[in-house]
Amino acid sequence: MDWLLVNPHSGSGRARHMSPAVQEAFRRHGVDVTEKTAGTIPEILDVATRAARSNVDRLWVLGGDGTLASAASSLCYSKTALCPLPGGTAGVFCRELNIPSAAPQAVSSLLSGRNISIDVGQVGDVKFLLMAGVGIDAQTVRDVNLNLKRCIGPLAYVAEGLRKLWSYSVSRVTVVDEHGIERTGYHVVVLNGRLYGGSLAMAPSAKLDDGRFDVILIKKPGRLALLKFVFSIPSGRHVRLPYVEYFRSNAVEIRGDGGSSVQADGDCLTRLPARITILPKALTVRAPQ
Repeated sequence: MDWLLVNPHSGSGRARHMSPAVQEAFRRHGVDVTEKTAGTIPEILDVATRAARSNVDRLWVLGGDGTLASAASSLCYSKTALCPLPGGTAGVFCRELNIPSAAPQAVSSLLSGRNISIDVGQVGDVKFLLMAGVGIDAQTVRDVNLNLKRCIGPLAYVAEGLRKLWSYSVSRVTVVDEHGIERTGYHVVVLNGRLYGGSLAMAPSAKLDDGRFDVILIKKPGRLALLKFVFSIPSGRHVRLPYVEYFRSNAVEIRGDGGSSVQADGDCLTRLPARITILPKALTVRAPQ
Protein backbone atom coordinates (compact mmCIF):
# COMPACT_ATOMS: atom_id res chain seq x y z
CA MET A 1 0.00 0.00 0.00
CA ASP A 2 1.33 3.44 -1.00
CA TRP A 3 0.35 6.93 0.14
CA LEU A 4 1.46 10.20 -1.41
CA LEU A 5 1.70 13.19 0.94
CA VAL A 6 1.72 16.52 -0.90
CA ASN A 7 2.54 19.77 0.86
CA PRO A 8 0.85 22.42 -1.34
CA HIS A 9 2.99 25.18 0.18
CA SER A 10 6.40 23.58 -0.42
CA GLY A 11 8.62 25.30 -2.95
CA SER A 12 6.22 28.26 -3.11
CA GLY A 13 3.54 25.98 -4.53
CA ARG A 14 5.91 23.92 -6.69
CA ALA A 15 4.91 20.65 -5.04
CA ARG A 16 1.21 21.27 -5.69
CA HIS A 17 1.83 21.94 -9.39
CA MET A 18 4.00 18.82 -9.74
CA SER A 19 1.46 16.48 -8.17
CA PRO A 20 -0.37 15.57 -11.45
CA ALA A 21 2.92 14.66 -13.16
CA VAL A 22 3.91 12.55 -10.16
CA GLN A 23 0.56 10.75 -10.21
CA GLU A 24 1.05 10.09 -13.93
CA ALA A 25 4.48 8.58 -13.19
CA PHE A 26 2.88 6.19 -10.70
CA ARG A 27 0.22 5.22 -13.26
CA ARG A 28 2.90 4.45 -15.86
CA HIS A 29 4.49 2.03 -13.40
CA GLY A 30 1.18 0.49 -12.40
CA VAL A 31 1.38 1.74 -8.82
CA ASP A 32 -1.82 2.78 -7.08
CA VAL A 33 -1.27 5.60 -4.57
CA THR A 34 -3.66 7.39 -2.25
CA GLU A 35 -2.93 11.14 -2.20
CA LYS A 36 -3.08 13.09 1.06
CA THR A 37 -2.71 16.87 1.24
CA ALA A 38 -0.95 18.29 4.30
CA GLY A 39 0.16 21.91 4.48
CA THR A 40 0.99 22.39 8.15
CA ILE A 41 3.25 20.54 10.57
CA PRO A 42 0.30 19.09 12.57
CA GLU A 43 -1.29 17.89 9.32
CA ILE A 44 1.97 16.31 8.13
CA LEU A 45 2.48 14.60 11.49
CA ASP A 46 -1.09 13.31 11.40
CA VAL A 47 -0.79 11.82 7.90
CA ALA A 48 2.55 10.18 8.69
CA THR A 49 1.29 8.82 12.01
CA ARG A 50 -1.78 7.31 10.32
CA ALA A 51 0.45 5.82 7.62
CA ALA A 52 2.62 4.10 10.22
CA ARG A 53 -0.38 2.84 12.19
CA SER A 54 -2.03 1.55 9.01
CA ASN A 55 1.18 -0.32 8.06
CA VAL A 56 1.43 1.57 4.79
CA ASP A 57 4.41 0.13 2.92
CA ARG A 58 5.64 3.41 1.46
CA LEU A 59 4.84 7.02 2.29
CA TRP A 60 5.86 9.16 -0.68
CA VAL A 61 6.44 12.76 0.39
CA LEU A 62 6.38 15.55 -2.18
CA GLY A 63 7.70 18.60 -0.37
CA GLY A 64 10.75 20.31 1.05
CA ASP A 65 13.25 19.31 3.71
CA GLY A 66 11.03 20.57 6.52
CA THR A 67 8.12 18.50 5.25
CA LEU A 68 10.33 15.41 5.00
CA ALA A 69 11.66 15.92 8.53
CA SER A 70 8.15 16.31 9.95
CA ALA A 71 6.95 13.15 8.20
CA ALA A 72 10.05 11.23 9.25
CA SER A 73 9.49 12.06 12.90
CA SER A 74 6.28 9.99 12.86
CA LEU A 75 7.80 7.11 10.88
CA CYS A 76 10.75 6.31 13.14
CA TYR A 77 10.87 2.65 14.21
CA SER A 78 7.86 1.83 12.00
CA LYS A 79 7.58 -0.51 9.02
CA THR A 80 6.65 2.35 6.68
CA ALA A 81 9.42 3.54 4.37
CA LEU A 82 9.84 7.25 3.69
CA CYS A 83 10.09 7.91 -0.07
CA PRO A 84 11.39 11.47 -0.63
CA LEU A 85 10.34 13.35 -3.75
CA PRO A 86 11.90 16.77 -4.51
CA GLY A 87 9.33 19.52 -4.18
CA GLY A 88 10.83 22.16 -1.93
CA THR A 89 13.22 25.08 -2.06
CA ALA A 90 16.66 23.50 -1.64
CA GLY A 91 15.98 19.75 -1.65
CA VAL A 92 19.05 18.93 0.41
CA PHE A 93 17.88 15.52 1.60
CA CYS A 94 17.07 14.38 -1.93
CA ARG A 95 20.51 15.58 -3.05
CA GLU A 96 22.07 13.67 -0.15
CA LEU A 97 20.54 10.44 -1.47
CA ASN A 98 21.29 11.25 -5.15
CA ILE A 99 17.58 11.29 -5.98
CA PRO A 100 16.81 12.90 -9.37
CA SER A 101 15.83 16.56 -9.12
CA ALA A 102 12.65 16.09 -11.21
CA ALA A 103 9.91 14.42 -9.15
CA PRO A 104 8.52 12.13 -11.92
CA GLN A 105 12.01 10.78 -12.61
CA ALA A 106 12.51 10.41 -8.85
CA VAL A 107 9.45 8.13 -8.73
CA SER A 108 11.00 5.81 -11.31
CA SER A 109 14.38 5.86 -9.57
CA LEU A 110 12.94 5.01 -6.16
CA LEU A 111 10.57 2.32 -7.43
CA SER A 112 13.61 0.46 -8.76
CA GLY A 113 15.63 1.33 -5.66
CA ARG A 114 16.09 -0.20 -2.23
CA ASN A 115 15.23 0.40 1.39
CA ILE A 116 18.00 1.62 3.70
CA SER A 117 18.07 2.43 7.41
CA ILE A 118 19.40 5.85 8.42
CA ASP A 119 20.05 7.78 11.61
CA VAL A 120 17.76 10.57 12.79
CA GLY A 121 18.77 13.54 14.92
CA GLN A 122 16.72 14.92 17.77
CA VAL A 123 16.63 18.32 19.49
CA GLY A 124 14.44 18.06 22.57
CA ASP A 125 11.29 16.34 21.29
CA VAL A 126 11.77 17.37 17.64
CA LYS A 127 13.50 15.11 15.13
CA PHE A 128 15.56 16.15 12.09
CA LEU A 129 17.18 14.44 9.11
CA LEU A 130 20.07 16.64 8.02
CA MET A 131 21.54 19.12 10.46
CA ALA A 132 21.06 21.49 13.37
CA GLY A 133 22.85 24.78 13.88
CA VAL A 134 23.45 27.64 16.27
CA GLY A 135 24.88 30.98 15.21
CA ILE A 136 24.46 32.99 12.04
CA ASP A 137 22.72 30.17 10.15
CA ALA A 138 20.02 29.84 12.82
CA GLN A 139 19.51 33.60 12.88
CA THR A 140 19.26 33.60 9.08
CA VAL A 141 16.63 30.85 9.12
CA ARG A 142 14.70 32.67 11.83
CA ASP A 143 14.63 36.03 10.04
CA VAL A 144 14.52 35.10 6.34
CA ASN A 145 11.92 37.08 4.41
CA LEU A 146 9.24 34.55 3.48
CA ASN A 147 7.84 36.69 0.68
CA LEU A 148 11.32 36.91 -0.83
CA LYS A 149 11.75 33.15 -0.37
CA ARG A 150 8.57 32.57 -2.38
CA CYS A 151 9.96 34.74 -5.19
CA ILE A 152 13.63 33.68 -5.41
CA GLY A 153 13.78 30.42 -3.47
CA PRO A 154 17.09 29.55 -1.73
CA LEU A 155 18.65 32.86 -2.75
CA ALA A 156 16.49 34.43 -0.02
CA TYR A 157 18.71 32.69 2.54
CA VAL A 158 21.81 34.06 0.84
CA ALA A 159 20.38 37.57 0.95
CA GLU A 160 19.45 37.27 4.63
CA GLY A 161 22.84 35.72 5.43
CA LEU A 162 24.64 38.66 3.84
CA ARG A 163 22.46 41.05 5.81
CA LYS A 164 23.27 39.15 9.00
CA LEU A 165 27.01 39.49 8.31
CA TRP A 166 26.68 43.21 8.94
CA SER A 167 24.04 43.20 11.67
CA TYR A 168 24.48 39.93 13.61
CA SER A 169 25.99 40.21 17.08
CA VAL A 170 27.88 36.98 17.80
CA SER A 171 27.62 35.21 21.13
CA ARG A 172 30.06 32.65 22.47
CA VAL A 173 28.72 29.11 22.85
CA THR A 174 30.02 26.07 24.70
CA VAL A 175 29.77 22.71 22.96
CA VAL A 176 30.03 19.49 24.99
CA ASP A 177 30.59 16.15 23.22
CA GLU A 178 29.74 12.57 24.23
CA HIS A 179 32.87 12.33 26.37
CA GLY A 180 32.13 15.51 28.30
CA ILE A 181 34.87 17.47 26.51
CA GLU A 182 34.00 21.18 26.33
CA ARG A 183 34.85 23.42 23.39
CA THR A 184 33.97 27.07 22.89
CA GLY A 185 33.23 28.97 19.70
CA TYR A 186 30.73 31.21 17.94
CA HIS A 187 28.98 29.16 15.25
CA VAL A 188 28.26 25.42 15.36
CA VAL A 189 26.68 23.05 12.85
CA VAL A 190 25.76 19.49 13.84
CA LEU A 191 25.41 17.36 10.72
CA ASN A 192 23.85 13.97 10.12
CA GLY A 193 24.68 14.06 6.39
CA ARG A 194 27.34 15.61 4.19
CA LEU A 195 25.41 18.44 2.56
CA TYR A 196 24.37 21.87 3.75
CA GLY A 197 22.17 24.48 2.09
CA GLY A 198 21.97 22.63 -1.22
CA SER A 199 25.07 20.99 -2.66
CA LEU A 200 27.77 22.29 -0.28
CA ALA A 201 29.70 19.36 1.26
CA MET A 202 29.95 20.86 4.73
CA ALA A 203 30.84 17.52 6.38
CA PRO A 204 32.78 15.54 3.73
CA SER A 205 33.11 12.40 5.87
CA ALA A 206 29.57 12.24 7.23
CA LYS A 207 27.37 9.20 6.68
CA LEU A 208 23.65 8.91 7.33
CA ASP A 209 23.98 5.50 8.96
CA ASP A 210 27.11 5.62 11.14
CA GLY A 211 25.43 6.51 14.45
CA ARG A 212 27.39 9.73 14.89
CA PHE A 213 27.15 13.43 14.11
CA ASP A 214 29.86 15.37 12.32
CA VAL A 215 30.25 18.65 14.20
CA ILE A 216 31.83 21.82 12.86
CA LEU A 217 32.70 24.57 15.32
CA ILE A 218 33.92 28.00 14.21
CA LYS A 219 36.06 29.29 17.08
CA LYS A 220 36.83 32.76 15.79
CA PRO A 221 34.37 35.69 15.64
CA GLY A 222 34.22 38.28 12.91
CA ARG A 223 32.98 38.70 9.36
CA LEU A 224 36.28 37.92 7.65
CA ALA A 225 36.65 34.59 9.47
CA LEU A 226 33.12 33.59 8.54
CA LEU A 227 33.47 34.65 4.91
CA LYS A 228 36.75 32.75 4.56
CA PHE A 229 35.05 29.68 6.00
CA VAL A 230 32.09 29.91 3.60
CA PHE A 231 34.24 30.44 0.50
CA SER A 232 36.49 27.53 1.51
CA ILE A 233 33.65 24.99 1.59
CA PRO A 234 33.55 24.16 -2.16
CA SER A 235 37.23 23.16 -2.10
CA GLY A 236 36.96 21.31 1.22
CA ARG A 237 39.57 23.55 2.86
CA HIS A 238 37.09 24.86 5.43
CA VAL A 239 37.73 21.93 7.78
CA ARG A 240 41.48 22.68 7.76
CA LEU A 241 41.23 26.32 8.75
CA PRO A 242 43.11 26.94 12.03
CA TYR A 243 40.03 28.34 13.77
CA VAL A 244 37.69 25.51 12.74
CA GLU A 245 37.32 22.29 14.72
CA TYR A 246 35.75 19.24 13.12
CA PHE A 247 34.89 16.36 15.43
CA ARG A 248 32.39 13.51 15.72
CA SER A 249 30.01 12.63 18.53
CA ASN A 250 26.74 10.75 19.09
CA ALA A 251 25.39 13.54 21.30
CA VAL A 252 26.08 17.25 21.62
CA GLU A 253 25.06 19.74 24.29
CA ILE A 254 25.19 23.42 23.36
CA ARG A 255 25.08 26.14 25.99
CA GLY A 256 25.22 29.90 25.64
CA ASP A 257 23.12 33.01 25.43
CA GLY A 258 19.52 32.00 26.16
CA GLY A 259 18.35 34.22 23.32
CA SER A 260 20.30 32.28 20.68
CA SER A 261 18.10 30.29 18.31
CA VAL A 262 18.56 26.64 17.32
CA GLN A 263 17.55 25.60 13.80
CA ALA A 264 17.18 22.13 12.35
CA ASP A 265 16.53 21.28 8.70
CA GLY A 266 15.72 24.92 7.97
CA ASP A 267 13.21 25.50 10.78
CA CYS A 268 13.86 27.34 14.05
CA LEU A 269 12.98 24.95 16.86
CA THR A 270 14.06 26.33 20.21
CA ARG A 271 16.63 28.43 22.04
CA LEU A 272 19.72 27.54 24.01
CA PRO A 273 20.57 25.49 25.97
CA ALA A 274 19.93 22.48 23.74
CA ARG A 275 20.85 18.81 23.76
CA ILE A 276 21.12 17.12 20.38
CA THR A 277 21.09 13.33 20.23
CA ILE A 278 21.14 10.73 17.48
CA LEU A 279 18.74 7.83 16.97
CA PRO A 280 20.79 5.15 15.17
CA LYS A 281 19.14 3.64 12.10
CA ALA A 282 15.72 4.72 13.33
CA LEU A 283 14.18 5.42 9.91
CA THR A 284 13.62 3.32 6.80
CA VAL A 285 14.12 5.36 3.63
CA ARG A 286 13.76 4.47 -0.03
CA ALA A 287 16.92 5.28 -1.99
CA PRO A 288 18.12 4.75 -5.58
CA GLN A 289 20.18 1.66 -6.33
